Amino acid sequence: MIRDAVAATRAYFGEPPDLGLVTFIDRRKVRPTMVHGLKTWGYTYKLAGFREVGETKGGLLALQLLPGDMPPPEAARETPP
Repeated sequence: MIRDAVAATRAYFGEPPDLGLVTFIDRRKVRPTMVHGLKTWGYTYKLAGFREVGETKGGLLALQLLPGDMPPPEAARETPP
């Protein structure tokens, strides 16, 4: 679903910025996913191609998806009523 959302965003807004998309995760408010016995935050974002790029001063985990790692643009599908 994340990759579909990125594709729809690209179709609507056009070419992404050079630095791509960035999202932030507050590890105090989100439960981690256990991956190989380790607590992992943002696992579904990582599966979608986002990479950890650091942390904000406030302690939020920063994840980035570069344009070269994004799916091609695709218009969003309408859901039936």
